[in-house]
Amino acid sequence: MTPERIELSSADLPKVDSPSLPTLWVDTTTLTARVDGTATMRFYTVLREASVEACRIHTSVDHLKRIVDMLARSLEYYPTQATIKTTSKKRANA
Repeated sequence: MTPERIELSSADLPKVDSPSLPTLWVDTTTLTARVDGTATMRFYTVLREASVEACRIHTSVDHLKRIVDMLARSLEYYPTQATIKTTSKKRANA
């Protein structure tokens, strides 16, 4: 007998808020995408002493794209290119 395969999406599940989770203020975000199709998004709170990591999310790149799409729709903000320029540090040849 072959077991029946059941597929659920998050849309099929009820959303349950957890009042015990703290609400965190976030000042800065970093994103690292990996070649294996996953990504890590980190959220930081800036204090006088340091920038402290407050939360970390590791998920698939496809799921993260859905999160970004949801954020864009919620804010009605659809940039056509990056508004923040990032600089990369290049190592000098020794």
